[in-house]
Amino acid sequence: MKEITIEEAKKVAERRSLKPARLKGTEILNFVKDPAGRYEEISWQELEALVKKHGRRINEDNGWLKIL
Repeated sequence: MKEITIEEAKKVAERRSLKPARLKGTEILNFVKDPAGRYEEISWQELEALVKKHGRRINEDNGWLKIL
């Protein structure tokens, strides 16, 4: 698993049809194909701001994205 930038995450997400999302009512972040239901889609700018605010990082492993 390696740490990647927001720009790199956008490319991986586009290839896998993923969107940045937040679990409704929380600041739990994830990448999902369909943010309906428990998740709400957020902008890449909002994702970047929340990642920075909470000192998290985005990692990629064999095409999978994870926010730690």
